[in-house]
Amino acid sequence: MNEKWFGGAGASIDQPIAVGPDGRLAINNFNAGFSALAGTGRLHAENNSVISLTDYGAFTGTVSGQGVVALQAADGADAVIVPKDISTVVRNDGALPASLVVTNAGADMFMGSLQDGAAALGLTQTGTGETYYSGTNSTYTGATRIEAGTAMVVSAVRTRFVRFKPTMTRPDGAHAGTGYQLSEFRLTLGGIDVPYPVGTLATSPGKAAGVEGPEKAIDGTVETKFYHNSTSPLQPLILEFPAPLLFNGYAWYTANDATGRDAVVWTVEVSADGTTWTVVDSQNYSANTSQITTARKALVGQWSVQGMEGMMNIFSDLSPTTVAAPGKLAVSGTSETVGSLSGDGAIELVADATLGIHTTTDTVFSGTFSGDGTVVKSGAAVQTLTGTLAVDGALIVEAGTLNLDGAALDGITNIVIRTGAELTGTATVSGDLTVTFEAGGLYSASLAVAGALTVTGPVTLTVPQGAAYPYYGTLFTYASADAATRQALLDAAKPAPVPAGYTALVRVTDTYAKLTVAPVGTVLTLQ
Repeated sequence: MNEKWFGGAGASIDQPIAVGPDGRLAINNFNAGFSALAGTGRLHAENNSVISLTDYGAFTGTVSGQGVVALQAADGADAVIVPKDISTVVRNDGALPASLVVTNAGADMFMGSLQDGAAALGLTQTGTGETYYSGTNSTYTGATRIEAGTAMVVSAVRTRFVRFKPTMTRPDGAHAGTGYQLSEFRLTLGGIDVPYPVGTLATSPGKAAGVEGPEKAIDGTVETKFYHNSTSPLQPLILEFPAPLLFNGYAWYTANDATGRDAVVWTVEVSADGTTWTVVDSQNYSANTSQITTARKALVGQWSVQGMEGMMNIFSDLSPTTVAAPGKLAVSGTSETVGSLSGDGAIELVADATLGIHTTTDTVFSGTFSGDGTVVKSGAAVQTLTGTLAVDGALIVEAGTLNLDGAALDGITNIVIRTGAELTGTATVSGDLTVTFEAGGLYSASLAVAGALTVTGPVTLTVPQGAAYPYYGTLFTYASADAATRQALLDAAKPAPVPAGYTALVRVTDTYAKLTVAPVGTVLTLQ
């Protein structure tokens, strides 16, 4: 089935509807309800339409568009539905909690926003493949579970307009100097083609739609082509989307003939209004045109772009998040914050990414961290980490308590403790470490630092929760510590209050710093 329904105040369709693998059912500018939907095609909500689904168990396709897909199953049935558009909202309007389930075994992408409605919505990935996630407005409170495969959050450019602007073609070859051509221009996310939204316009100054018009560059087949005979200048191909679109790369394909019309120097630009443009990539193969294939109807290459959005929000920070082995959660080149983190799976940070953990209930994660970037703990509750943090980067305690319960910090070189936040537990540090305290940042941990320790800012010490008195604790051991660090530890604000008749003492040497809370006479003897 391939249909578009327009207008009206709303409609309820009682008969079963099936959307085939190549089909698309579009609802434009009105609300529609389907009692039974099946198939593997695409459901598209245009112009803020709301599409309600009652029985969707037999529909395993995709949803897209600038609108809402509302799940209304009475029994809280999970949905094997994948959103494919940054502007698409999937909402649970049913009476019971439900989840979207991602089952792909290969590479796929998941773009959109997930929200609670009448009941909570969750997200579960069970497929063994790699799924690339992007989105910015998820607020769902149901559980997030990564049980298998890799869930990779990727950074992307968000734009309404894209311009492919060639400035030189191959100087030799058939029909050189007669303009440029290509069969396909595609945008990608994580290396996967981003479907062009319904309503995407492809134009080029001085070239009308037609047999070799600009629309052929986005029609999905290399059997057609876009050709522009303008030579001075070469006129750009301009894509306009009905709503902002996310991508982080692009690719183009040669046409059927005329190697002399292949671009060898070009830029790709983006714009919010079609007037002011920003270059996000430029390529120059003029010195080595052999790198541009002479094969026809062939992929020339894939290139990444700059100017990515710095923060994603496809996984809600209100959602309790479990990453269970063999599942992996990865963040690449951007920032993503999840909810209270549990499980024994793997976390990977790529290209200086940031993972935020917003902990609202006391939670333990026993899995591993790897890569390069920053881990940020927020939320008022206690987040416990017991595994290896093999991350080249920083650990920031923004709020609440971060408990390092036997963790191994292999690559972490900086720990920052913000005002009112606390670092506790025991951990080993494989190299040098700098610990930065903001005023009121609390410390009750014990870190064994293999290298040099540097401490900056006002240190405030506390005693671990549930500790017995008298208390004897090691704050740090280290290979070395400079004079400023040793003084900062000696000047630390001591735990308060302490039991009547007790006092606190910090002892600092060339290799360790210890805290003792004991009866006054005992402390004096230790001095």
